[in-house]
Amino acid sequence: NDQLNDTYFLKEVFAKSLNISIYDQWGTKVFTSIDVDFQWEGTHMKNGVICPQGTYTLEYEIMGVNGSNYNGIVTIHLVR
Repeated sequence: NDQLNDTYFLKEVFAKSLNISIYDQWGTKVFTSIDVDFQWEGTHMKNGVICPQGTYTLEYEIMGVNGSNYNGIVTIHLVR
């Protein structure tokens, strides 16, 4: 809540569609979105509870504006 890096998002993604899921260290899904302009505030999608500091995994599928498909896994370090 210092107005610096308060949300996680993908910057300058040129996508027609996006499907992302974020998982905690135990593999529990804490966030999902199909919104190209999503922002994750570090809270659990079901109850809004603040997720603890730690390592999270983001899985993504992106369809680019040129029709190319991209998918992968990214590690996120949530620091409070």
